[in-house]
Amino acid sequence: GKYQLDFSPQKGGDGCNLYAKLSVPHYSSGGASNLNPIDAEGLKDLLNNLQKDLDEIGVHCNLIDSMISRIDTFKNIYTDEYFTSYHRALMAMEAKRMGKRMYGTESFLWNNKQAEFSVYDKIAEMMHKGYSIKDLKKIAMFEYRALKAGKVKAIYGHNDTALLLSDFGLIEETYRQAMKDNLFRQDIDGIAIQTGESIRDELLYFHSKGGNWLDNYHKVK
Repeated sequence: GKYQLDFSPQKGGDGCNLYAKLSVPHYSSGGASNLNPIDAEGLKDLLNNLQKDLDEIGVHCNLIDSMISRIDTFKNIYTDEYFTSYHRALMAMEAKRMGKRMYGTESFLWNNKQAEFSVYDKIAEMMHKGYSIKDLKKIAMFEYRALKAGKVKAIYGHNDTALLLSDFGLIEETYRQAMKDNLFRQDIDGIAIQTGESIRDELLYFHSKGGNWLDNYHKVK
């Protein structure tokens, strides 16, 4: 389905909490794809459409007044080489206070109980889930996930849906800063547009020198 609903009893009360879970790209595309991000207007449209869907099944609430308990953000990077060509560079990356795992040849995960970073072969993931990959080239997806309500509040300053809509740029800025402070030591745009084999080898060379390796790499460009 396009979304999942969970109900849980309120602590010390007779009511219950409703949790709506969904993939924003999947829902926004009508289930056709889980690839493309949305902007602030797209998020408003999504909330309005989800509100209508819930009303139709007898679930009446105001999503604008809802609280957010998880936020997953991502950026697609279109690469020149296949995902496996970047394994060594990805293995060299670290995230603060997080363990690192590799799943098969298609996915890397850095995580703890509160947050996750994931880098994976987006084309392979879409194929596994049955999405069309027609006309798509090689794509690596970089995700940052705030898994708990407390983590959302800690990094965004609140859990309020209405406030997030009024300051949508905060989402992008928070993502960029998290990547810079963890997997990268520079803005990831500097890497996103340079992904050929020679660039990969150069990155590995600078990493072998230690220190602020991405900073040193950009200084000579």
